[in-house]
Amino acid sequence: ELFLAYIVVHGVDCFLRTVVRLALVSRLQSAEPSQLMAWPYWTRRLQPKLV
Repeated sequence: ELFLAYIVVHGVDCFLRTVVRLALVSRLQSAEPSQLMAWPYWTRRLQPKLV
């Protein structure tokens, strides 16, 4: 049971990371200067989860 729960959590985690990456990429492509200034902050905040 514990192993199955781990697989589910891991799958959801990977899915969320992919969604976040796609959202960040699309955000960057249509970014305003203010969003670009906030980019390092979000990158630093999300980096541990993305790696």
